[in-house]
Amino acid sequence: MMLRRTKADQVKKVYERLFKEYRDIRAMANAKNKKLEQILYPLGLNWRLPSFRLVARELKKKYQCRVPEKRSELMTLPGVGDYVAGAVLSIAYDKKEWIVDSNIVRLFRRYFGIKTSKEGRRDKHVIEIAKIYASGRKPRKANLAVLDFTALVCIPRRPHCEKCPVRRKCRCLI
Repeated sequence: MMLRRTKADQVKKVYERLFKEYRDIRAMANAKNKKLEQILYPLGLNWRLPSFRLVARELKKKYQCRVPEKRSELMTLPGVGDYVAGAVLSIAYDKKEWIVDSNIVRLFRRYFGIKTSKEGRRDKHVIEIAKIYASGRKPRKANLAVLDFTALVCIPRRPHCEKCPVRRKCRCLI
């Protein structure tokens, strides 16, 4: 949830502080808003704040402090959408679940030469491509590789095409 609209390097210190303060779901469910606000403040986007406690409370109440292993169950939690559900299932549980964010949309748009809507992460053809990438033997590795690739090589402005290992088949027009 911290990574939504925020870069990983910005999240790292906040993540470490959050989980040092609240070691488990039960502790997070009982967190005071003021303390959570102080910890999450460096990330901005204060709209995230209520989701942390609400999700922890729901997990405590409905799932005995366990994070569900099904997308449909995760999606019932406050503030959890397709991206968060896919990331949890793929990265935490190594399930064959897709992840699509704006970075992945950018990569697919460039590499495959596809057109996307303004909300490309909801486009069916983008999701279908992401599902293919997550369907192999190691979905966690596949999804993390794509996320890392978009953060390091296929960046928004001035992508590093000269370093790109897939540039020969890429349809990027930059």
